[in-house]
Amino acid sequence: MVLERLYVIPHGDEIIDMPNDESAELHNKIKEITEDDNSDSLIILTPHGVTLSSGIPIINTENLHGEYSTKTKTLVSDHKTDKEVVRNIAAEFGKEMITINFGTSSGPLSVFPEDFGTIIPLTFFKNKRISIIGQPRITDRAKLMRLGRSIWNTVNSMDKKISVIFSADQAHTHSSLGPYGYSDYSSVYDKKIREFFNQVH
Repeated sequence: MVLERLYVIPHGDEIIDMPNDESAELHNKIKEITEDDNSDSLIILTPHGVTLSSGIPIINTENLHGEYSTKTKTLVSDHKTDKEVVRNIAAEFGKEMITINFGTSSGPLSVFPEDFGTIIPLTFFKNKRISIIGQPRITDRAKLMRLGRSIWNTVNSMDKKISVIFSADQAHTHSSLGPYGYSDYSSVYDKKIREFFNQVH
């Protein structure tokens, strides 16, 4: 089966609270492009989940649960892990892919907390099985490229439709009023990211 969809979705509170026209427009656009997603399973890569000093974490608990409050809403998220996808990605990538459990790997007590980098993007999708990959701390570009190939090979080999979500707020420095200030490099960075994804097409 080929990749169903590839998304880059931000996880800032603004796309939930919609405090201005720009954030409302972004919310509506994300909703528009995700509402007809026909995937059976989702893989989401989040920078705010588990991070390891070496290796790449992938969550292997049976259940996933998270709660997150913005200024206007409290989001509650519950999912089942797609253990088949987790197992296949880990096997494809090799020993540097670390499977993470919490308490136990199965049963009602096997619950891992979803972070806001997971909860916010997933509010735009119908509930389905998911696989969470934490942020790689690897600086070796070749290994990061191998991670991408491992995800692709897994998706391509399975008899189900899978979409991949990159939970990402990109440069963070587009406004002097924001928590990280303004940088001229923010637009350069975002342009480069768009170019990468345009190559996928």
